[in-house]
Amino acid sequence: MMTPEKFSEYQQKQLQTLHDLTLKYVSSVQALTELHLQHTKESLDTHSQQQQEWLQVKNWHDWLELQNRTLQPLTEKWTGYTHNFYDILLDLGQELGRLFQHQPTAPQPAELALPPAAAPQDPQPTATAASTSVTAPTKSTGNKSAPTKPAA
Repeated sequence: MMTPEKFSEYQQKQLQTLHDLTLKYVSSVQALTELHLQHTKESLDTHSQQQQEWLQVKNWHDWLELQNRTLQPLTEKWTGYTHNFYDILLDLGQELGRLFQHQPTAPQPAELALPPAAAPQDPQPTATAASTSVTAPTKSTGNKSAPTKPAA
């Protein structure tokens, strides 16, 4: 049987779990936002620097050399970004798993039932629908095979 104290305790645990989940979600969103901003700033700085270098290219040999030099750091930065992004999401997933694993079980319907002394007493049943139903009278004619319409 679920007492009001147990129900209150269950609700408090649920609210605490929701609070912890919200804090973790907000901190993950903050970390992702900081990661995106940092990556964007670095990308813009790198891009402007590379544009200056591309404008100074005079021949094909310099162009190929510059292309090889710019692709390697770009690949490394992208790999680092995706690694950090994955770490943030993995941390969030692990925290969600931990919160849901330690979440208290929901009370069963039998636990939510009121004690017999507190259950409301139903009044004695009155007339039922079957005993109060009224049938419409039919006209009696000599022909019993065809039903007649009741008078309106």
